[in-house]
Amino acid sequence: MIIVLWVNKYTSKQIVKETKLSPSTVVDFRNYLRNGCSEIVKRYEVIGGRGKVVQIDESAVHTRKYGRGEKQRELTWILGAIEDGSRKCMMQIVPNRTKAVMVPLIRSWIDGQSEVHTDCHKSYGTLSRYFTAHRTVNHNEEFKKVMSDGTIVHTNTIESLWKRVKQPLKEGNGTSESLLPFYLDEIIVREREGDRFASRIWQFIKDFKP
Repeated sequence: MIIVLWVNKYTSKQIVKETKLSPSTVVDFRNYLRNGCSEIVKRYEVIGGRGKVVQIDESAVHTRKYGRGEKQRELTWILGAIEDGSRKCMMQIVPNRTKAVMVPLIRSWIDGQSEVHTDCHKSYGTLSRYFTAHRTVNHNEEFKKVMSDGTIVHTNTIESLWKRVKQPLKEGNGTSESLLPFYLDEIIVREREGDRFASRIWQFIKDFKP
């Protein structure tokens, strides 16, 4: 029952109410399922490819950090990429938004034959070296840009992904800094698997060997 409720995006409080289990049991089981998502993410192939466009962006979320007995709020940056026209995505927490941090991650996620679209953040300046094309849109001037060859450059797809990432965090009063990576892996698997998400989780549990 916990798995079915979690797959259907019930909160911990809602699962406790439905199952009559202790909050700690529900939290532990949710963490186990998210760990499963992390294992699934490790097996995903790169996104993009010949003729594909991948949008790249960063976004910040507030997380809870516990120190000296007081609950503190931290601003945490996430780098993300999503294949245009699909929901194949990748996300990861980054310590900063420098080229040295972000470019190696981007290259590990995206097929080099892809075309990449970004905003004008300076850390993206070298991406044309590694991909078929790199096109940018300046959000200070416009939300989308039409190139001379008719290509429309925008980051609307990944901005929609950020909304889907942040909405459950708002509803659940955020998450801790330590659990955020597992939450992001859950979102990646939900996005990429779509209607197959439940069966993918069941298969992981069947195959799991402690």
